[in-house]
Amino acid sequence: MFLIENYVRKNDSISSDYYLEVLGDIAGIINHSTDFQDIIAKIIEKVDQFMGCESGGILLYDEYNQELVLQEPSFGQQGTSIEAYRLRVMTDKEYKVGTAVEVFLSRIPYVCNNPFNDKNARQDIIARLGIYNFATIPLTIKDKGLGVLHAINKRSGDFTQEDVLFLNTLGTSIAMILEMTCQQNTLKRLVQIQNALTEQVVQGQGLKAVVNTLSKVLQLTVLLEDRFFQPLHFAKPLAGSEHDEDFIMPTLSQEFWMTGPGRTYYREMTHKKKSIELPVLKDVGSLYPRLVAPIVVEEEIFGYLSVGCIRDGLESFERAAITHATTICSVEFLKQLIALKAENGVKGDLIRDLLSNRLLISDILERASIMGYDMSLSCQVMVVSLGRNPTGVLLRKLYEVVCGFVNAHNPHIMVLSLDGAVLILAYTQATSNRQFLPPLSLADAVIHNSEELLGTKVYIGVGRVAYEPKLIKQSYLEALAALRALPQFSDKQSILSFEDMGIFRLLSKAREQDELINFAQELLQPLINYDNENNTFLLPSLKLYLDANCSIQKTAKKSYLHPNTLLYRLKRIQEITGFDLNDSEDRLNLQIALRVLQFYTM
Repeated sequence: MFLIENYVRKNDSISSDYYLEVLGDIAGIINHSTDFQDIIAKIIEKVDQFMGCESGGILLYDEYNQELVLQEPSFGQQGTSIEAYRLRVMTDKEYKVGTAVEVFLSRIPYVCNNPFNDKNARQDIIARLGIYNFATIPLTIKDKGLGVLHAINKRSGDFTQEDVLFLNTLGTSIAMILEMTCQQNTLKRLVQIQNALTEQVVQGQGLKAVVNTLSKVLQLTVLLEDRFFQPLHFAKPLAGSEHDEDFIMPTLSQEFWMTGPGRTYYREMTHKKKSIELPVLKDVGSLYPRLVAPIVVEEEIFGYLSVGCIRDGLESFERAAITHATTICSVEFLKQLIALKAENGVKGDLIRDLLSNRLLISDILERASIMGYDMSLSCQVMVVSLGRNPTGVLLRKLYEVVCGFVNAHNPHIMVLSLDGAVLILAYTQATSNRQFLPPLSLADAVIHNSEELLGTKVYIGVGRVAYEPKLIKQSYLEALAALRALPQFSDKQSILSFEDMGIFRLLSKAREQDELINFAQELLQPLINYDNENNTFLLPSLKLYLDANCSIQKTAKKSYLHPNTLLYRLKRIQEITGFDLNDSEDRLNLQIALRVLQFYTM
């Protein structure tokens, strides 16, 4: 046994003509087949023929698992015998077990004519394959190691240095053939996958078919989620087989991505808008790595495509296939976005015509019926808002969330985006066999779902019941008024009905609004001017005092003031305004003025 290193051939027993003949035969293999196993078999056959060996084998390097893996049909082995021949490749000498690993790492050929006494040889493999001598060469292209080739059991005599040198000179050609075959097969496989995915789009099968096809061709679990990580479609191979448990890929909540262990990965994915690889996360039940790719439409992420249960890493063609599937999903999401915009535009035109009284009610009902809505039924208008000046992107997200949630509950309820808010025309009676939610219960559910997914505060104003279509405009204006008055109530309150507005209900119906505003300003302008000029807070102190039923203790506690400080402020308020806070008439006028100012200047 010896390593073939720095060896100079001393004679020309192997002629150049013979070498060229052999090289030509080896190179010609790729012209007759592109099947990888067939190529392996033909290479081994040629090596056996030229070297006079009984058999041979090729091990290729699996970079993901860092193993040398025997390729079928090496040594005439198949099935489990092949799968068991996997050698761990590690640079630490403690783990460098086996000749194949030694040759792969050193790039130096190796000959052994007495393997039973070779400490470096794997005796279990020697015994199983009945090896009595062997030669091993590295398969490399430039500096890239592809694997190793074994030639075993020379029929006549021992392996010589010249045998191995001759075999080693063929190593580069063999490596190139293997590399080219891999690339051809990869390209062929990729084209097949892309064609299968593209066919789903051409046939108009939609996102579910794309997910199912990708899962089938990759033989991996695939999950499609929307931008809020809500599952849309899921597919796994081998459904119903004994291996089902191997393809479990739990969904990961938005909380996991936003604030939990996935936060770093989420930031990287959304910042670069590129796929990330999520490792095993046993704490959340994710037992295998997964690749998560964002679905980008017009520079905005609309969803995520996850491929999971990855044990042996992903081949380049598999990654390319996932990228292609993501692109197809982007197109499908774009089609849905365009359809959503068009649908919202049609619904918006209908509602604007209704609010402006431009069309007869009969025409409105007919147009609504064509769209699948029965506007003859009694309903309440709800206006959903994100507060002041929401961004276009956030408003679109709100519309998607509300529309998706309400449609899942009852597809016959009209939802549309209008003038910086989302409108819901909620029926007051059941319209289908699905569980009926009264308008206020629906509003509460919409708030909970929207705030959870958007991570921001959401508000809803609710108008009174419109018992006939012509009253929808009134219900809409009342919902707007309730939304406008909502900040004047508890900070924790997110929903306000017009019926619960109190004095704000009267203010919203007042026709002489300018006169009301003038009334409030005449009473309160002196305090406003004083606060602005002296950086004081007399007006807020007055409001707190009146809201606390003129209780010094309650007002002082709520405003974090000493009672004496509060008494001084109240004295200054009376001096500046000329009002007596002990007089019920003066207090009423000030309370009304404060309500008017709050309602009309918010």
